[in-house]
Amino acid sequence: MPQVYKAKVMSVSHIGITVSSLPEAVRFFEQLLERKPRTVREYSAPYIATVTNIPDATLDVAYFDLPGGVSLELTEYRELDRAGVHDTATPGIAHLSLVVVGIEELWKKAVASGAQPVSSMVVEITSGPNQGGRMVYLRIHGDVFI
Repeated sequence: MPQVYKAKVMSVSHIGITVSSLPEAVRFFEQLLERKPRTVREYSAPYIATVTNIPDATLDVAYFDLPGGVSLELTEYRELDRAGVHDTATPGIAHLSLVVVGIEELWKKAVASGAQPVSSMVVEITSGPNQGGRMVYLRIHGDVFI
């Protein structure tokens, strides 16, 4: 008998794209969208290294509000030598961020369905606008991240 899960996806939070130059990407999207980013900030809290599985990860991030209520997250990983590594820090990699109920249960369901966890656990967000929430990266179908 198949496992029954009660957790579920509620909505899309944002679509994220890793970029090689945040200032260049922000200029492009400002012109395309005819608006400034809602927020531009640095993330360097320890939970970032844990969830990305990249020691000492420091991110520069910009958020643009898109029509329909979804955000675009542009992320530049600062000062990394990632030659030959293909992960969330690789420019061009995108991820889909979902708002869920029952993150641990959905994490287990995704892993049972073939997703590869990037971090070994669900991680608490300890700073920033989502402080108190929890997150996890999963890799599916090669280079797709959720």
